[in-house]
Amino acid sequence: RKDVDGFLSFFSSRAVQNQRDGWEGIRSIYTKFFDESRELRFQIEGMKTEIYRNRIEVKARFRIDQTLKKAKQEKVWSGNIRWILGREDGDLKILSLDYQNEKPL
Repeated sequence: RKDVDGFLSFFSSRAVQNQRDGWEGIRSIYTKFFDESRELRFQIEGMKTEIYRNRIEVKARFRIDQTLKKAKQEKVWSGNIRWILGREDGDLKILSLDYQNEKPL
């Protein structure tokens, strides 16, 4: 639905993406990404979850098929992704998100 606020509700206010972008950077990145997109399809494969005392670590492969609004061009984003989740005010939130888009061959 490209609902930035709904999407960001899964993130902690202390979240960090790719070890550099804080909350405002994350908001800016996804606002731009959603605004540029006519359509998005997201897939997760091979999800593995490890539960620790104070956090949960999730690793998987992702694929995003993006159709751009302007050029009606399609882009494919894919690679490995890792989330660290923790409790915040009783809810499970993303504390850390790391991913690397693989360049097509």
